[in-house]
Amino acid sequence: MRSEISESTARAVESTLMARHGFVVATKGGPFWSAVAATFDMLRALGIGVPAGRDFVERFATTILALVAMPAGLALTPLQRVLLLAHEATHVVQWYGDPAKMPVWYLQHREKRAAYEAGAIAQALAVQWALTGELPASASELPSALAYGYDLTPEDLALARGLLEQEATAI
Repeated sequence: MRSEISESTARAVESTLMARHGFVVATKGGPFWSAVAATFDMLRALGIGVPAGRDFVERFATTILALVAMPAGLALTPLQRVLLLAHEATHVVQWYGDPAKMPVWYLQHREKRAAYEAGAIAQALAVQWALTGELPASASELPSALAYGYDLTPEDLALARGLLEQEATAI
């Protein structure tokens, strides 16, 4: 990413996203998130493809219903922070769209999880375009963060990449 935005622009976009989509942002920390990290480590030990507990708490933003939990101390530029929040805001919108099914489908169906994540990445790319006029130059440069921590098969990753490429061409 070559372009950057000011801190005041970032704060304005963040406030607009929170107001428009009805969510709040909190910081991960304390006993609850320590317990979640321990649970993730236990699941990993059982062979379930989740991130390591420490990574989940320190590197992954997490959306639960209308709460976006951000890692404490995550060093992001204003633009990176806005793009991450736009991604998480998309998950809030997905949840509002079908609050009974979305969390279940996200957790139980890799293909749906891949589609939800591709949609969220695409929205972050649309925000990036709106703020900077820039997008990745080719499909090979599209974000590929889904390969770690989402328990997706190669087929699910291919689906997500295809959906993301399709969305990116529409921006």
